[in-house]
Amino acid sequence: MKKVILILAVTIVTFLSTNITAQQHKRGKDLPGAKHLLKELNLTDQQKDDFDKLRSEHQKKAIDLKAEIQKLHVEMKDQLREKNINEEQILSLSKKVSELQAQLKESAIKMWLQSYKLLDDKQKEMWKQQGPMLGERMGMMRQKVKAHMMEKGMPDCCDPMED
Repeated sequence: MKKVILILAVTIVTFLSTNITAQQHKRGKDLPGAKHLLKELNLTDQQKDDFDKLRSEHQKKAIDLKAEIQKLHVEMKDQLREKNINEEQILSLSKKVSELQAQLKESAIKMWLQSYKLLDDKQKEMWKQQGPMLGERMGMMRQKVKAHMMEKGMPDCCDPMED
């Protein structure tokens, strides 16, 4: 029974974290609010260049982190296929995934803060007014994921988006 619960929990965490990572990647591209805000800010050419550099640096780091997360998910699946499941190994891999996801979040926050520093006072006011709205969208997505988990009878303790 303990083995079944462990396998179920790892499978749920793996599925949700992969799915959420993919949604986060898509959300960053398709948010009309973010594109609209950047247009409204009326950035100078220098600011545009600096924004592009920050975005590029963040994307490179995010790609590396997401790739490592994917590798760890494969390793966890391999471990679960073993005849004798090593609980310590699986929990260790799960912890590494959580740490990498935290690094990914931190990188995004740092990019936001560095972007904010590039703005003049008027632009900062516009940025702060729109910033919470963009964050609220992420919060709404989190609520939808939790509601979906509850509908499917999945335990809330396995939500990889929780801090």
